[in-house]
Amino acid sequence: MDVQKAWTRLRAVQELTFEARSLATSNTGWNGTGTGVVRVETAEPGVILFHERGTWTPEVGRQTTFTNVFRWTIDPDGPFIRLEHLRFGPDHPVYLFDLVTVNVGVLESSEPHVCREDLYAARMEFDEQTVRLRWTINGPRKAETISYTYW
Repeated sequence: MDVQKAWTRLRAVQELTFEARSLATSNTGWNGTGTGVVRVETAEPGVILFHERGTWTPEVGRQTTFTNVFRWTIDPDGPFIRLEHLRFGPDHPVYLFDLVTVNVGVLESSEPHVCREDLYAARMEFDEQTVRLRWTINGPRKAETISYTYW
């Protein structure tokens, strides 16, 4: 049931903000904030694309623009929502993870996404107005969080 509610909320998204934080042990320096807009496209039944664009403002350095395309797919039987990044185009998606219900209004990645030595995991919390997606990235040289708010 929560997967369907989350899906309904995702389909209504129009804007985003996010904050990225690197722990002191991480040397990536991804500290900053972003704001932007989201154009939601229905690619086919049960599949939506998030076309994100906006501005990234690091704590150190210059403000830059960003774009992303994410593909969200709801399982027809309802137990999960799949998230893929389309940085290489729709025919070469990067599978990230499946989000499954863990509590009322909360979905989490069923398995972390492995990228070389790093593990990417996510927790989604949603209500009637917003979707909050918190990423954690951990590895030998990374210890980061990225907290998105979509509405």
